[in-house]
Amino acid sequence: MSGEKKFAACLMAFEYGTFAVALGLGWKLLDGISSRCPGFRFLGITLVVIRASLLVFFYIGCATVDSAPEAALGKSLCCSVPLIVALAALGIFALAVSNKGGGKSIPGRSYKEYRVESYSKWMRNKVNDTHNWETYYKKAVVKNHVCEKFGKEYKLDTLDQFHKRKMSHFESGCCKPSEDCNFSYTSPSIWEKPTNVNNTNNDCNRWDNDPNVFCFNCQSCKAAFLQDLKSRWSVTGIILVVIVSKQFLLGICLICLLCRDS
Repeated sequence: MSGEKKFAACLMAFEYGTFAVALGLGWKLLDGISSRCPGFRFLGITLVVIRASLLVFFYIGCATVDSAPEAALGKSLCCSVPLIVALAALGIFALAVSNKGGGKSIPGRSYKEYRVESYSKWMRNKVNDTHNWETYYKKAVVKNHVCEKFGKEYKLDTLDQFHKRKMSHFESGCCKPSEDCNFSYTSPSIWEKPTNVNNTNNDCNRWDNDPNVFCFNCQSCKAAFLQDLKSRWSVTGIILVVIVSKQFLLGICLICLLCRDS
């Protein structure tokens, strides 16, 4: 095999590996509690479609790599340019809307608490839409039994043991009342509300010891949902930017090769 063919084969093999990673990334997003819901699943679906299209261009290039390696690479890269631009746009968008938010550490607690206000406006508008929350997002959270450990693994915890639990964002935001409610602890799933107390946090009034209710109607649960989305989208955005950067460098390498041969 000539040097040009080896170079083309290596680059296209590298392309195949990249496509497989991105395709898997899209499927992973479609498997997440938050990222597979209406209003957010477009990122995962678009990734799968784009990368499937790029794989088609890759196989077309493979068919002609033996006879014309430079032409095969050129066609593959040129055909994929619009899709690569779309990937770049998706990556930048994912990073832009997921750059805010995160949990707030609480002294003496191993878990964090989350507030909707700390996330991007675009994300907040999605979960603060009553129709979206009641129809899609809350149902997805409840369906995935995010509070299951509260009736099993955490059931016999003392208050001190409970405070030392490293809970997920969903457990912290949807399965227990907020710390500033100052409820009396009976068990992880049973809390006593103080009487004649006006709480500034409306989530305190939304809490219910019923496992089917808990804090699923709370703003803290919406924040936990956004934290799940943030963690998934931020990683996706970074990977997409890396992939696009790699594609840009690949194009430069091809141009240098063609210029050298000519």
